[in-house]
Amino acid sequence: MTRGDRPNKATHHLLSGATSGLASAVILQPLDLVKTRLQQGAGGDVKGKGRLGRVVRGIVKDEGVGALWRGTVPTVVRNVPGVAVYFYLLNEIRYTLSTTGYFAASPSSPASPSPPPPPTPAPPLLPSQPVAEAFPAPAPASTVPTDTSIPALPLPLRIPLLQTAEERRRKMSALPKLNSQGNLVAGAVARTSVGFVLNPFTVLKSRYESNLYPTYTSLPRAFTELVKTEGVRGLFQGFTATAARDAPYAGVYVVFYEEMKEVLGHLSSRLAPDAPTTGIHTLSGISAATLATLATSPADCVKTKMQLLPNENPTIRSAIRTIYLSRGLAGFFAGSTLRISRKAASSAIGWSVYEGLLLGLRDRKVLG
Repeated sequence: MTRGDRPNKATHHLLSGATSGLASAVILQPLDLVKTRLQQGAGGDVKGKGRLGRVVRGIVKDEGVGALWRGTVPTVVRNVPGVAVYFYLLNEIRYTLSTTGYFAASPSSPASPSPPPPPTPAPPLLPSQPVAEAFPAPAPASTVPTDTSIPALPLPLRIPLLQTAEERRRKMSALPKLNSQGNLVAGAVARTSVGFVLNPFTVLKSRYESNLYPTYTSLPRAFTELVKTEGVRGLFQGFTATAARDAPYAGVYVVFYEEMKEVLGHLSSRLAPDAPTTGIHTLSGISAATLATLATSPADCVKTKMQLLPNENPTIRSAIRTIYLSRGLAGFFAGSTLRISRKAASSAIGWSVYEGLLLGLRDRKVLG
């Protein structure tokens, strides 16, 4: 398949990804801000049950409702181009891997219809048996039993039942198909590459959401202060921890997402052939995000601690020590419930918007 033969152009992936990033950034910014305050230890003695609610009430009381969207500008600046480039790069990596024999998906699928059984062979003709006995004449038409109580399905209703696995996959997705190893590699490489480029925005976003840097009154001011006090190196503070979190998260996420999409698509083809694919993308995104987030929550806490307090936590080891001494093992899962909620909602919005726009642009191209 050449670039011109692909179902979607590069601009389609960039446009769909940018729209997806904008929607998720604006809607979910309050969850991001509260997560940052929880991980920095906002409230000091605010511990135990109800801590999340107390932190939210404290933000609204001290800073106003609008403070929940503090940091939206750096989030949008980071997410819109970041998500667009991520989805574009992910598609390019997936397409490249799909041309190799090791990472390409197997042409056979467990959801594919089973081949028809072989025809029953005719009974052998015994030497003393007449031909008429071995092959009896068919019964007269008047004696053939018929059942008119169950009418035959109209042809349009029978067609969805005959869909192959490839036809179902094309209906659900416009992305290249890979096996689990390919999805793991593609997700990890794409996310790590984009994460390195956008790490300065991640640092600015974390500090802008925090209340530890009152001089960060605007994005340009925050950038100037950061470079002035810590140099260019400060823009990449915490990248190692970010990569340690994002690489496995993205790889595991894509694996779970594609597997769930395959399973739900197979069930949908049997139970509701005409159901919209948006529901499949949404449920797949929520399930994959929940599983992947649980596995990477400790690395997320370490990354945030390094970015908020770089002088006290210049290395991953020092950040781990700080978290453990202050809050024990539970500190590595600070804000994990909120992060799961945020990631699940982000995935539901992001992948549904992205794949929905891709399918629409692909079908428009085919029809046009």
